[in-house]
Amino acid sequence: MPALPGKSSQQVKDFILNEDNGRSVLKGPRAARDRNRILGLVPALVGLLLALALWAPAPGSAMTLSQEKELGRKYLKLIQEYFPMAGDEDLITYVESVGKRVAGQLGPTQYDYRFYVIDNPTTNAFTIPGGAVFLFRGLIALMDSEDELAGIISHELAHSQAQHLERQMEKSRNLSIATIAGTLAAVFLGLPPATTQALALGVQAGSKTLQLQYSRENEEEADRIGFRYLCTAGYNPQAMVSVMRKMKQKSWSTSPKVPSYLLTHPGLGERIIYLQGLVDEQQKQPGRKASWSPTGDFQLMHAAILGHYVEPQEAERELQTWFQQPGKEGAAWYGLGRLALRQGQYPNAYDCLKKAVAIRPDSALVLSSLGLAQYYLGDLKAAEHTLNSAILLNPDCSSAHYRLALVLQDQGDYREALRQLQKVQHLADVLADFNYQIGVIYGKLNQLGPAHYYLGKFYDPSDLKLALFHFTKAKGLLPAQDSRQEEIDEAVKDLEDRLRLKKTEEMRRSSRPPSPRRVWE
Repeated sequence: MPALPGKSSQQVKDFILNEDNGRSVLKGPRAARDRNRILGLVPALVGLLLALALWAPAPGSAMTLSQEKELGRKYLKLIQEYFPMAGDEDLITYVESVGKRVAGQLGPTQYDYRFYVIDNPTTNAFTIPGGAVFLFRGLIALMDSEDELAGIISHELAHSQAQHLERQMEKSRNLSIATIAGTLAAVFLGLPPATTQALALGVQAGSKTLQLQYSRENEEEADRIGFRYLCTAGYNPQAMVSVMRKMKQKSWSTSPKVPSYLLTHPGLGERIIYLQGLVDEQQKQPGRKASWSPTGDFQLMHAAILGHYVEPQEAERELQTWFQQPGKEGAAWYGLGRLALRQGQYPNAYDCLKKAVAIRPDSALVLSSLGLAQYYLGDLKAAEHTLNSAILLNPDCSSAHYRLALVLQDQGDYREALRQLQKVQHLADVLADFNYQIGVIYGKLNQLGPAHYYLGKFYDPSDLKLALFHFTKAKGLLPAQDSRQEEIDEAVKDLEDRLRLKKTEEMRRSSRPPSPRRVWE
């Protein structure tokens, strides 16, 4: 990496225009970033929460919509910092499709709902202010149908629409937003007990512990509202009961490091009985809608989880058993193809995915993965054709748009590659290389302001100095009225503060006296 500060404008331009240096997100696995730093970074987390305290409205006052969304953005950043997001494009695409189908039943809403999968095997789900819904990968793996996935999403959307969390925060008139933020971090992020205690001391300063877990009244209301969303979307309402039964059975084995769904959603046993009553009543009604796709692409999504996240030998053994199960052959070939891609066995992946397409030619997810295999094999024209076919089948197939952008970028069609990435801009929140790719493409198009902006986002938090360099350049190159200027100012201030803290800590460590030698008698 060249030393960038102090470079001339032309050198900076040359750096951006050539920064890819042959790198491409899909041309070889990148080393995973080490984000599991909770225990070692409690002070940084406390600092972020205290920053929230300076921003937030006075205790007890109602949050405006803009404040709620801003709080949601800050929590999203915190969650992304301390939990790895699932970066599998097909998994993201599938969960998005189910979430959008359910969210379409809400009618007019003040939120732009987004759906995220946390790459963690625990069984949990939650929502935060502003309309972001999070599901843990372990919860999805526990399910057996798309209806069950829709049931959990419906429940979480109901919590958000009813503003349960916001109402709990407003009730806490005698507590600071830092106390609320600390408790939310402990509940939502599943911090280990030792970390939770340190966090509580840091943000509460000895004040009474705040309990922001949903009340049973909140849960009943979310069940009732979510049940209506689920039915209106055409899913089988019995699935909401079945998935909660699984959660209840699973709760005994939940990791102590992350709170179980049962802990954040109390009274599950009573609610199962209550929900079963709603199902019985609904089934008596004439003209009841049946489940639109009890398995459908859910099998493919389950296969993607096996192929992408489970230990390879275990995943292959599981997928091989699917060939003996009626209706699962296509998903089995798809999962084996995904597993081969993960292992760099591209010809094998192509063969498996071709067989999957022959069985499931109607699936944009299968075609999207086949296009990825063709891209790995260097057949860019075939990959472009396959990915365009996936988009024709499903214009909302995020994975196909993202992969098509990479194919077009390698072919030198930067304008069309940019257009494809702009269609799936929300993937920047979950795909580690999204901001890098779009930054490089803007650089190739000689749009250096946006190029520096996105590269700054990419390098934050992995390289603070390089992120600060790019954001500073972006501020000078983007128009003064650009809506991103405020975000850049905030990012620059945050980076400067973190660099000062880092320098102070380094000086403190270097000034420590050497440890005395132990004298043995």
